[in-house]
Amino acid sequence: MDINRIVRVSEWLRNFWNRPGAINEPIINTSIINVKEALVYIEQSIHEDQPIIYRVLHEAGNNLFFERNINPYTVAVYMNPIAAGQILGLLDVLTGVHSNPKDDF
Repeated sequence: MDINRIVRVSEWLRNFWNRPGAINEPIINTSIINVKEALVYIEQSIHEDQPIIYRVLHEAGNNLFFERNINPYTVAVYMNPIAAGQILGLLDVLTGVHSNPKDDF
């Protein structure tokens, strides 16, 4: 499990949501690709050891971004705040599991 990648994704999500008006802010394509790739890497690294967290993280990752038509020719991509909150919670759990591997939660 790459704890540095988990921390980077967590920080990116927190920094995004700490900005005023973040819910109305479209996401650029490179950010979408980077976050999706990082989530897939994290999912693959926990698939064997944490199957329940893997399943919920995968589902939330699939629902993280959604499209909204601005006009008939333009589509903007936004972030789903509920999925983002679920992902942040799961990444926090994974960070805690990494720092306290013998603790049961």
